[in-house]
Amino acid sequence: SGDFFYAGYPWYESGNSNRKEAAMMAFSSSKQKYEVGETIELNVPAGESGRVLITMETGTKVINSVWDNASKGDNTFTFEATPDMAPTVYAHVSLIQPHAQTDNDLPIRMYGVVPIAIENPKTILKPTLKMADELKPEQTFTVEIGEEKGQDMAYTIAVVDDGLLDLTNFKTPNPHDAFY
Repeated sequence: SGDFFYAGYPWYESGNSNRKEAAMMAFSSSKQKYEVGETIELNVPAGESGRVLITMETGTKVINSVWDNASKGDNTFTFEATPDMAPTVYAHVSLIQPHAQTDNDLPIRMYGVVPIAIENPKTILKPTLKMADELKPEQTFTVEIGEEKGQDMAYTIAVVDDGLLDLTNFKTPNPHDAFY
């Protein structure tokens, strides 16, 4: 048999009830969603002075990494939202306190990760569709597909009976949200 045991005092502020273990640090961004070109603001609390490593990462690469000093209380760090951060960038923060300090009993190393949605307006396609309002079985029909701004796009045409969709209570999703 086995069990996990966490020792330490990670709850040095009453507002940080999200912590799951001693080394986890609760920090936040000023907004949940940013557009490309906006300034991302991270608010990182620190118990005492130390060094902070902040990396902005996607699922495949590290986009940016910065070492900076942190002081007691809330620290604000800013980054510009870039197109390669879309659709989601993960802010990974590691806070390292000086060794052999006795000012607090927080772990020497604390970390946290926050996902941040980045919207790039250039990725939003606006398809145009010209076709008859009603289709009848076993009859040919014509469909003209384009994009409002003339951008390239890939598409799939699926013809499904309205009654079938009503039986399953199907709601057409927003394609950008579903596929991007």
